Amino acid sequence: MRTVFFVTSLFVFACCTAQFEKGVVMLSGSGNYWRSENKNEEASDTYVTSKEWATVRFSTGLFVANRHLLGVLFQYQRTSYSETNEDETNVSFNNNNTEKTGAGILYRYYVPIKNGRFAFFLHTEGLYLVAKSVDGSSSFTAPKLFSGTGFTAAFRPGIAYRLNKKFGLEASFGQFGYEVINYRSKDNANEPGFSNAAGTAGFTLSSLMVGVTFYLGGKED
Repeated sequence: MRTVFFVTSLFVFACCTAQFEKGVVMLSGSGNYWRSENKNEEASDTYVTSKEWATVRFSTGLFVANRHLLGVLFQYQRTSYSETNEDETNVSFNNNNTEKTGAGILYRYYVPIKNGRFAFFLHTEGLYLVAKSVDGSSSFTAPKLFSGTGFTAAFRPGIAYRLNKKFGLEASFGQFGYEVINYRSKDNANEPGFSNAAGTAGFTLSSLMVGVTFYLGGKED
């Protein structure tokens, strides 16, 4: 198995201090990229599966009380899956590409550590999702297109580090949540729709999010 992992972090701009005080406003951005591939060879058969996952998130919020952040979140996510089976006489494949755009609310509670530069946070979010999906297969005459709407709710633990009064770093690792999307065909209005519902619980590379923050405002040190 070969796993390639890369995480990108985006700068965060804010109107607030680098402390978690009431009255601070926060704008943030983060992202990740993850890919894995498995290849099995048996006699004359070769079977390959690959998965790819990319996410970009932007948020803004207000500390409505010390340590309590309430805000809005915007997210774009793209996932891809493919499997290919090749033997001496035939090549078959199945693949899927899905894009999801979401917007919703977030809440965070920060727990500063003794020295004041580190803080744990508990992040909760609820998003409305708009999705489009493309299924391909060697058994299809053409790809099948689907569109859908749904929602997701999730809980993410994380840690923040204060560099100075205006800048900081943060990372979240792990996700515990639920997502449901109702899809309908874009090619055939008479084709029955379907729902994709899934729960997530655990700590995986695809759940790792990192970011850089910039703060302005609040009390001066």
